[in-house]
Amino acid sequence: MVKIIKKLAYYRDIRLLFRVFLTYIKLSLREGKALISFDDKDRKLPITRKTTDVKKIIKYVNFCLYGCKSLGIGTACLKRSMLLCYMLRLYGKDAAVNFGVRKFAGKFIGHCWVKDIDEVNSYDVLFSYPRQDLTAV
Repeated sequence: MVKIIKKLAYYRDIRLLFRVFLTYIKLSLREGKALISFDDKDRKLPITRKTTDVKKIIKYVNFCLYGCKSLGIGTACLKRSMLLCYMLRLYGKDAAVNFGVRKFAGKFIGHCWVKDIDEVNSYDVLFSYPRQDLTAV
């Protein structure tokens, strides 16, 4: 019981947790347009806090996705990457979503992840959003 209370005490930043959950719902409802809308150079994202711990944002996003998965709401690497990248950028951190592929058993498999946050070595990066210069592999 004490372990559960300690875990719940970690997630006491209700505003951040609520923002992560609402952003996930927003991204889920407008999947096609969500990727384009989260980084617009002409419009600045509102930074509510300048010094939010990156690890805390990652844990809150994972907690939200775990809760959604437990409720039967699907979570894929694209949704996770978009949500995590958006939240990191919202709080003033530089983040980008990488899209990559690899060949496995004669088929191409796609995956996406947040650059410099998730360690993914087995995929070749095809595209990074927001666009960043990629060196040829």
